[in-house]
Amino acid sequence: TINANSATIGADGDRNTFNLAGGDIGITSDSGNTDNITGLNISYNDFASSNAAAYTGIDLGDDFASNAITMTDNDMTTPITVGIKLASGTATITKSNITSAAGAGIGIQLAGGTGHNIGTADTWANRNTLSNLAAAIQIDDGTVVASTVTVTFNDLSTGNTLEIDNNDANAVLSAIKNYFSVTTDP
Repeated sequence: TINANSATIGADGDRNTFNLAGGDIGITSDSGNTDNITGLNISYNDFASSNAAAYTGIDLGDDFASNAITMTDNDMTTPITVGIKLASGTATITKSNITSAAGAGIGIQLAGGTGHNIGTADTWANRNTLSNLAAAIQIDDGTVVASTVTVTFNDLSTGNTLEIDNNDANAVLSAIKNYFSVTTDP
């Protein structure tokens, strides 16, 4: 449980591995209070199910105000309930590979916060690959203004029921130069 400033979970060349049972959450924050946590970096982590039941990889609550959150190279394998869920902060999510099975689960769920960047403009090497999910990216209604979110240079092409599920009825989501099918380019 994250409840301090400047926390770093994972490092390049020294990956963490989380083996989670069904219903478990790998990394979470202390949602009981609104801490206004700063400097969070969750990078270079691997998540998997230890018992073939769905888990949630990262679930960050209302603890970050609009502070920056960096998430790089967090890989999750089937089955998942939610790969990455954010309820606050301003996240940049890159190089993550989130794969479920048979169109189940949500890859990245934005349930709060603002100004999130999923992928990096003009940098295919930083792409997120989200596969075999009910929704690769989901924007919740009433909690995230979709027009403040940028989704670019991601691979959403394999087996997703919905590549992007924008539930914000009042705003358009910017999602340019993503790989949506096997016949288009970013």
